[in-house]
Amino acid sequence: MSDPGRPATQAGSKVVAVVVTYNRPALLKLSLDALRSQTIRPHNIVVVDNASDDQTVALLRGDHSLTVIRMPHNTGGSGGFAAGVERAMQMNPDWVW
Repeated sequence: MSDPGRPATQAGSKVVAVVVTYNRPALLKLSLDALRSQTIRPHNIVVVDNASDDQTVALLRGDHSLTVIRMPHNTGGSGGFAAGVERAMQMNPDWVW
């Protein structure tokens, strides 16, 4: 894993960001835009969709730069985050946001 003394934003660190969403396409778009505009952008973005039934699904389907986990039912923020971190750890990151 990473050196605890090294700042999370150090260039060269492999960062995976996890975003959990449910029926919030506009907020999800803003969140993804914010992640992509960081000075040091994440290497991967994992989006956990907690069984949305609105335009969130279409927004995610059109973006092939994301790793998307579609939950079969809404597991809440903590359940979605746990699923996202599990997937993120498979990517061997230095940091998970």
